[in-house]
Amino acid sequence: MTTRGTVSRVLKVLDRALSAVEISVILVTGVAIVSALFYGAIVRYLLHGSFPEEAELSWLMYTWLVFLGSSYVLRGGDHPNVTLIRGRFGARYAAALYLVSLAYVVLILYQTLQYSRIFLLQRTATMRLPMAYFYGAMVVGFTFMAVRYVMKLVRLFLR
Repeated sequence: MTTRGTVSRVLKVLDRALSAVEISVILVTGVAIVSALFYGAIVRYLLHGSFPEEAELSWLMYTWLVFLGSSYVLRGGDHPNVTLIRGRFGARYAAALYLVSLAYVVLILYQTLQYSRIFLLQRTATMRLPMAYFYGAMVVGFTFMAVRYVMKLVRLFLR
């Protein structure tokens, strides 16, 4: 077996693992958001009550949905892709975009981790949830995005 074939297999396994987590989180958070909003509407308009946790639950689920959804979208395509320019400059342009995007993601991830102790101390107003639950989505999502950009770079150079 060639090195190229081994690397391709490793990338495929890694892609499947990331996708399994991303899809699971996207499905669970999507259903949870819709359920919370639906329940909140029923309580508000039919029972004339309140569901104060609705906003924080929706916010928490939305945060996870956005960050892991962004990583999943990156699987199929490119966030910062300008097709016309890419067509002219080819692999060098794609590599530059991936490297800049990877640097950006790693920088944000690094800064987020620098302040992680603060996130453990902060709590939400209504449910008193640790803000680490919210920023955890950012850490997981950006880590997955960094891995996906590295995978894209490796695939680009394997061609």
